[in-house]
Amino acid sequence: MTSHAALAQQDQSNLFPVPDVEGAISWRSLGQAEVRFEGDRARVVVPEEVLEQEGETVKAVGFLLPLSTSGDRQFLMETSPHCPFCLPITRESLIELTSDEPIGFLLRAVVVEGLFDIADDTVEGSLYRMTNVELLDE
Repeated sequence: MTSHAALAQQDQSNLFPVPDVEGAISWRSLGQAEVRFEGDRARVVVPEEVLEQEGETVKAVGFLLPLSTSGDRQFLMETSPHCPFCLPITRESLIELTSDEPIGFLLRAVVVEGLFDIADDTVEGSLYRMTNVELLDE
């Protein structure tokens, strides 16, 4: 079952769609993660097709939102950060990127590649991460 937040995010993606890139991880699949409460603990349940990608080098397509002034840490999102009505509303709609070389700030959708990781042991911060990220589409 898809959450209301994920449905709203999918609807917003139509305003500034990301290009289709063969082999890129699916935002729709990423958005199907759910938080489940077991007693007083919260646990994130990630779809099997996303779990299969953990520890693998993957491609992702989206828009960058800088998290550091050096350009080596950013969020990748399905929607443009330049649309005030399109900002991500759930943590599964973000991928935290870290890179050895600064990527910089680009106003267009980008294709990146890096090592994919899932932080399913916490409900704080980003759920998905990619390290050793390289920009592929320049």
